[in-house]
Amino acid sequence: MKRVIYVVIFLAAAAALYAYAYPRLAGVTAAHAQQAAASGTGGGNGAGSGAAGKSGRSGGGFATAVVTAVAQRQDVPITKSAVGFIEPVNTVVVRSRADGTITKVGVEEGQTVKAGDLLFQLDDRAVEAQIAKDKAQIAKDQANADAAEATRTREEDLVKRGADPQSNLDAAVAAAKAAEATIAVDQAALQADEVTLSYMTITAPIDGRVGTVNTSAGNVVHAADTSAGGLVTITQMSPLRVSFTIAEGDLDRFRQA
Repeated sequence: MKRVIYVVIFLAAAAALYAYAYPRLAGVTAAHAQQAAASGTGGGNGAGSGAAGKSGRSGGGFATAVVTAVAQRQDVPITKSAVGFIEPVNTVVVRSRADGTITKVGVEEGQTVKAGDLLFQLDDRAVEAQIAKDKAQIAKDQANADAAEATRTREEDLVKRGADPQSNLDAAVAAAKAAEATIAVDQAALQADEVTLSYMTITAPIDGRVGTVNTSAGNVVHAADTSAGGLVTITQMSPLRVSFTIAEGDLDRFRQA
């Protein structure tokens, strides 16, 4: 039994010694092999091989790629960087040019509109009535003018025959001219009311994008309103411009470019 124990202990000690000594013996053997290989190479090539070996040790043994190019002269573009801002060319604040109540809003915030598109419609019944009155007044004064012209013609005939004095003819001529002037006044009033009627329909003056709509149907607007936003703001989106700041020393170069 003791012999078996001794054999086991001996085998374990031998295994431990082998595990400890074999890696070191293998390292020494590999080192001797490399030294022998280096000595053999040096013997065949002399001093040159020794220098190559020293260079190989100092350079780590890696080759360095070298790329060549032909030197030449050419223009190199000069670039400048700056922070810029995109700005619209035209921005219109739409306001009412007449007093009235908004009956219809034909645009929404952010909508793209064309020049002439309906934005707002004001109550135009009072203006329509005034235009009808103007036309009736013109018809009435035209009838008076026709009567005055007929009187003038009759007086001319009587004066030529000596039946009436010249003063009657002069009065008839003055009355005819006054009637014509009255018609001219009536027509001017009609034109003014027609212009006011055109103000009842507010359309887009330019193409662009609509901003915030600052009113709604039922509100009363005034021509004297001077609020910053007006009824709505339209910003032209095409074309746009870019503004940026550069150093004063580069200004001439930019202008030449």
